[in-house]
Amino acid sequence: MLASIGGFSLLQFENMNRQTLDITDAVIPSINRANDIRNVATDLRRHELLYFVNFDDEQKRNEYRVIMDSKPAQMDMLLEEYRKTLYDQNETRLFEDLKSDWRNYLNFYHKVKNTLEH
Repeated sequence: MLASIGGFSLLQFENMNRQTLDITDAVIPSINRANDIRNVATDLRRHELLYFVNFDDEQKRNEYRVIMDSKPAQMDMLLEEYRKTLYDQNETRLFEDLKSDWRNYLNFYHKVKNTLEH
């Protein structure tokens, strides 16, 4: 009886350990990358607004332009890192939608920026 309880306890511990590793190896990095993606997108939007509002201050606009121009590469890097943490088909589909939305936003962003600069 004691051996049975011990064996059952070891199996339960193994299951719990596997689930814990899933969380630490997949879920938490995924959450961290999603947070980083949100931060880059927010930072880009904030600097876009500052860029457009400070139309008469060329020095500020240049500072904001440098920051804005760095964001697409940061986002691409984060999206690639996030892709590595995908764990099921549903998340993969959502990720592909996110990438598509990002490309659409970036195309629009470049059109608006080019229009305002010329």
